[in-house]
Amino acid sequence: MKIWLGSFEWQQVGGLQGWSAPIGAQAVLDLRALADQGRSGGVAPRAAILFSDDAVSLPNATQLASDPDEVLTAVRRDRVRQAVQGLRPFTATRLSDVLWECLTELADPDAIRCCPPLMPAGLNFELFIGQWHRREAVDFNAPAWLSAQAMYQRLYRQVRAETLAGLHRPTFHRELLTTFCERRGLDLGQYERFVPPDLPRETPLPHETTLTESFNTANSTTLGPDQTWTEFTDGNTAGDAWSVLTNNADHTYVTGSSQGSSARADSDLSSADHYVQADILALGNNGGNQQLGVSLRFSASDATQYVARVINFFTPPRIYLAKMVTGTLTNLGTNPNVTLSLPDTVKGEINGSTLKSFFQGSETESITDTAVAGGTRGGIFGYQGVTGDLRMDIWEAADLAAALKRGVLEIHQAGLLTGGGSGGGTRRVMQGGMHGPDHRLF
Repeated sequence: MKIWLGSFEWQQVGGLQGWSAPIGAQAVLDLRALADQGRSGGVAPRAAILFSDDAVSLPNATQLASDPDEVLTAVRRDRVRQAVQGLRPFTATRLSDVLWECLTELADPDAIRCCPPLMPAGLNFELFIGQWHRREAVDFNAPAWLSAQAMYQRLYRQVRAETLAGLHRPTFHRELLTTFCERRGLDLGQYERFVPPDLPRETPLPHETTLTESFNTANSTTLGPDQTWTEFTDGNTAGDAWSVLTNNADHTYVTGSSQGSSARADSDLSSADHYVQADILALGNNGGNQQLGVSLRFSASDATQYVARVINFFTPPRIYLAKMVTGTLTNLGTNPNVTLSLPDTVKGEINGSTLKSFFQGSETESITDTAVAGGTRGGIFGYQGVTGDLRMDIWEAADLAAALKRGVLEIHQAGLLTGGGSGGGTRRVMQGGMHGPDHRLF
């Protein structure tokens, strides 16, 4: 394996346009500022961590290492620092620790200089680099938490302003404080960690957890009846690609569409940590670039979202993770193969900065991305390169369960894990150890 510092490329495949890793590589981490992630076309900054097979050469990228444990030269470390416009040199030397530092201490909560910081997944911070998986327990005195706390306060400020403006139910920002505490394993009395100092102290309130949509209603050009839906086509443009047909959500071909069509259920979950799933009933013909999936962390004000979608264009079909920043698509991850046996259930889950896809109840991929830190609504996504039969049913979205404990298993350098930052020491890992058989902690 080779790990590179390179750029996303603006590509068009079967009519659908978006940012993707260069041919022969896969996108591991996106370090771009949000303005660059939300821009369509042009030349992307050199701010993507990519990986490829050993035989691949990427002429417009710089090879950093062959393993996350590899120590980087000073020149290579400085190139990564330039990618995030780091305000100081790295203290770390190993690639894994350099990237950890990028996403914690050197990240930008305002996402102007580079990507936002890594956010906890439950009681842990997690970082995925291909098959490597690093997990560290949240330490409220560590730099990783201080960066995440700044992001939480920024999100709370935004959601409170949206609530006061009528975009959410009247007490939603106070319900959000409850989920912030629950997901970090904190008593509700510690909610002030998430409130900016200049805002009033409004105590947390109980929250709601599950949304469903049956599409069981008369044929209509408006989705429903259980949720109220807002449609988008090609970014933030109002759309009308979705309708209800024979008690299913039906996606129709949109002439000239290049970014796909999404629909947002306009009811809030209580957390940005949630899952969304739906059943795919029909997915057109292989080779026609037919796509259906679900949307997570859908913004209440535009088409920003994460997407887990099945693409019936390749042989065999594949499941893709992606993000849309103000409607601009970036493909992420390794895009594993799936076997269609319709109806099939597609599911996406977002937990902190860990984004996962599932197909027929089995996890297919886990990646790290920090771009979309907020967003408490779910939705659906579709695209057709040619006219076809695309239908979904039985949509569901729900908050992830609250963290139950803050117990930590410490494993020292002589044990399962090696190192502890750039200078050795202790890794802290939550009970349960490694992510799974295809991942190892580093």
